[in-house]
Amino acid sequence: MLTIARGGIVYAPGSAGTIQEIFQDACQNHYNTVGVISPMIFLGREFWTRTRPVYPLLAQLAEGQEYARYLGITDSVEEVIQALEAYDQGHAAGGKT
Repeated sequence: MLTIARGGIVYAPGSAGTIQEIFQDACQNHYNTVGVISPMIFLGREFWTRTRPVYPLLAQLAEGQEYARYLGITDSVEEVIQALEAYDQGHAAGGKT
């Protein structure tokens, strides 16, 4: 699923399987192994920064990499939708968002 999810993935709170998928997706973005760098949006700021502090580590790994600009974290479903739509519109027009 991660390989074909070129429009981005939204990560809701989860456990070991979700965290494994996060780092699999991060590897694809970090090394651009599938030819597309896509958004990784984390829903649940408290969960992803304190309960399972994956986001701070991922943000640090992404520093200086193109995919850093496609990382997002929010508590708002509306912000998730806006971020994914902006990415989609930017790529539909042939540009980068």
